[in-house]
Amino acid sequence: MNKVSEAAAILGRKGGKAGTGEAKARSREWAQAAAYARWGTLADRFWEKVKKGSPDECWLWTGSLFQPQGYGRVIVNRKRQKAHRVAWEITRGAIPEGKWVLHKCDNPPCCNPAHLYLGNVIDNARDMMERGRRKGPIGTEHPLAKLNTEKVQQIRAARGTIHKIAQRYGVADSLISRIRLRKSWKQV
Repeated sequence: MNKVSEAAAILGRKGGKAGTGEAKARSREWAQAAAYARWGTLADRFWEKVKKGSPDECWLWTGSLFQPQGYGRVIVNRKRQKAHRVAWEITRGAIPEGKWVLHKCDNPPCCNPAHLYLGNVIDNARDMMERGRRKGPIGTEHPLAKLNTEKVQQIRAARGTIHKIAQRYGVADSLISRIRLRKSWKQV
């Protein structure tokens, strides 16, 4: 049975009993079958918008982009998603919870599965630093920095309430907390 006849078969079915949720399920089934018959699978639609090259080249997304980052943007089940993540799911399956899809090629619109790998937020940050993609100065290089490496080490070793330590160094309580949790000044 081809796509069109499958959709027609579903379209011809009657809805279920009211209040059972069966009618809604049939409606959803009908909508999915009609979309499939009209536009094809997600993979078909997705790869139509990718300019493929050789296996080692970047395969560029030609559809709309998230600006200013330049990542490909695709709508799946009425939600905007990044194209490289959809490429991963089409070719390799679901993305595990807490994992990110990262680029080996450092090219945001690239959807070549050979250029993608799974990582986490720390891997992404490390990758960003190693490849020189970090925007703006950090630590003592920042023109508004009130602290330096020595003071950050003292804050981490200090005893007392966060509020008193913050007063001593002339910074906000939240910064002291972030320094102690190693969310700020990670490089120290």
